[in-house]
Amino acid sequence: MKNLEPTVERFGDFGLRLKWKAEIDPVVHATIVSWRNQITAEFGTRIEDITISYNELVLYLSDPKQKDLMQELRTMNLKDEFLTNQNKKERVYIPVCYENEYSLDGEMLCKNNSLSKDEMIDRHTTVEYPVYFIGFLPGFPYLGGLDKKLHHTRRSTPRKSVPKGAVGIAGAQTGIYPSSSPGGWNIIGRSPMPLFNPEDENATLLRSGDVIVFYSIMKKHFQKLERDLLEYTMNDLRSSSHKIFKENHD
Repeated sequence: MKNLEPTVERFGDFGLRLKWKAEIDPVVHATIVSWRNQITAEFGTRIEDITISYNELVLYLSDPKQKDLMQELRTMNLKDEFLTNQNKKERVYIPVCYENEYSLDGEMLCKNNSLSKDEMIDRHTTVEYPVYFIGFLPGFPYLGGLDKKLHHTRRSTPRKSVPKGAVGIAGAQTGIYPSSSPGGWNIIGRSPMPLFNPEDENATLLRSGDVIVFYSIMKKHFQKLERDLLEYTMNDLRSSSHKIFKENHD
């Protein structure tokens, strides 16, 4: 992995911002995750919070008067132990029902992209998606890796309410609505997997640096999982997602 160096600058009165080249790139993202991991390990007590995006890390300082941290970051070199390894990333398996009842825009997307329904499902479930960052809504994952044959412009008129668990496509991205919300993404399926629980110690299921694997389930499995998965904590869902996949994969 390339050791891409960021620029480091002040971010308001309470933060520092590390910036990489402005593009959506898996190598850049892996580098950012590695920097986050090392910064957390080495400077964690001096940092209140860290947010991550496609090409930035923003550090919110526990003491905004820390003038030396900026220079320390500018001279920091990544250590091998913190380098992100794609094979070691945590994979979270996400069930999706693509049946027409849950695939509100699937027929339209298939028609516009000259795909059969089976081909749409196959292309959506045979890719591993890196989680670039969480945003828009609490728990909403911005993912990379969508098959080019599934790219599609956003809806011209957003829906006033997109259901919780809806799996959508917008441009070159796919994502999952963790809660009911207005939205303009094209909905191709729905997942029973909870992504956000504010009462859980770890409120969000997914984290930047994870890898998502979607798999297809039938409506009967969706309905059962929608009930059963509410009993899990977010950590239990992460550790059990592969087991749930093996039990419910159609």
